[in-house]
Amino acid sequence: MNKDKFDLIDYLLKNLIAAIVYTLTASLGLSFDAVGGFASLVWPPSGIALVVLLLYGLGFWPGIAVGAFLINLHSGAEWPAAITISFGNTTAAFLGAFVLQKYCGFRNEMDRVRDVISLIIVPCVLSSFVAASIGVSSLLSTGNILPSNSLAAWKAWWFGDAMGVLIFTPFLLTWMTSVSTYIRRHSYTERTLLLSSLLVVSGLVFGTSIGSESAYSSFLYLIFIPLIWAALRFHQRGVSSAILLVSGFAIVGTALGTGPFGDSSMYEGLIDLQIFMSSTVITMLLMGAVVSERSSTLFLLNLRLTHHLGEVQEEERERISREIHDDLGQKMAVIKLEVAWLRTRSGFKKELFESSLNKMNTLLDDSFVSIKRICAELRPSVLDEFGLTKALNARCKEFEEQTGILCSFMTTLNDLKFKDEMELALFRVLQEALNNISKHSNATIVSAKLTKEGDSVLLSIKDNGKGMDPSHFLKLGCLGIQGMQERISRLGGIVTIQPNLGNGVQLLATLPA
Repeated sequence: MNKDKFDLIDYLLKNLIAAIVYTLTASLGLSFDAVGGFASLVWPPSGIALVVLLLYGLGFWPGIAVGAFLINLHSGAEWPAAITISFGNTTAAFLGAFVLQKYCGFRNEMDRVRDVISLIIVPCVLSSFVAASIGVSSLLSTGNILPSNSLAAWKAWWFGDAMGVLIFTPFLLTWMTSVSTYIRRHSYTERTLLLSSLLVVSGLVFGTSIGSESAYSSFLYLIFIPLIWAALRFHQRGVSSAILLVSGFAIVGTALGTGPFGDSSMYEGLIDLQIFMSSTVITMLLMGAVVSERSSTLFLLNLRLTHHLGEVQEEERERISREIHDDLGQKMAVIKLEVAWLRTRSGFKKELFESSLNKMNTLLDDSFVSIKRICAELRPSVLDEFGLTKALNARCKEFEEQTGILCSFMTTLNDLKFKDEMELALFRVLQEALNNISKHSNATIVSAKLTKEGDSVLLSIKDNGKGMDPSHFLKLGCLGIQGMQERISRLGGIVTIQPNLGNGVQLLATLPA
């Protein structure tokens, strides 16, 4: 099967799934006392349709249109009305997605305040207005609803569409979009406690019949405690999930006649509920966005500070290395010459000085070796003199001589020259990786490989040691590994590590060439 046929099948399948999901969720929404059988205060399809177009592209509008047409036809609308309503619902979703992407710079993660505000203004207010106006006008023209019910139908349509976007769109977008920013890993205990508190408080507030309006008013504020907790600790993913859960309890409770909004007709109760939930949802989403923005800002500031400290550290290492080599090295060279001169000028007392001179000479030789080693660690001179590949090869040989661990180096990039900061970063990664291997791995063989794939340069370091449990690896918080990751990330690259228990560890550093 060629690629074009596969793409066509994929496109048709996704549209079919969108139409089915739209129809099923619309049937659920119409079961909540829809005005005239068409305008429901609970309308998940509006949020789902927007998500489909935002995630998969505006070209997937046919699935939305087919779903809207089928559900309205099933609900008793005439063919012209069903077509017109389908047009209105599809246009509303298309307009909302188009404006968000084209003019609002909307990000599906919804981790900025501007994203939440854009969602409120464009799809919730404007798109819902378009869908409600076209839908009610069509039903009036075909006689499916009476003029006396037109205002109630319009309010229900608008509220239902707006709340469908507010409740379902953030939840689906944040869970179906890969998040690239840093997200704190929370404990299982905290997630369990939050879920338990949401279930208990939602059941207490919306699932009981206290009988006193003042008591209901007091209990209603309890719902803010777990929602604020979710926003502060779990950001948009957590708070959107919490909102969906609370909304489910609230809608079902109101429909069953329980909770603070269940003491009147279903229509009036759902209207009051949606007014309350709209203010609550907007507040929580904005709070989650503020917390996400703050976390992202702190992360970027920390990254910039780390980058600056790294540059300062390298500059200081270079200065110290130069001073040790130029100043101390030269002075010790003079001392060695003086010792040699004394040995030739000792005359008849030569036997008295020979032992002492030999010891001094040995100490000087050891000092030269130490100075050379310290200078290489502070600033690898072989990197400046011979380039990256020879420096990596020399470091591998030196590691093998020091530890007795077989260490090989392979590359096809002998003639390529990279930026100084890139070469230094790759050298430091190898240096730190070999240091970790010698301390922790119990390996007998290490292989390093430098290659180029497309526009990326890859440095792979693999050992045959005892490996590491991946779950334990995530908890280590190893400063050496973090240093490698931050050093590479500053240059736009990534470091991936595969800690396989019993099968060694493979580290792969990838940088743009």
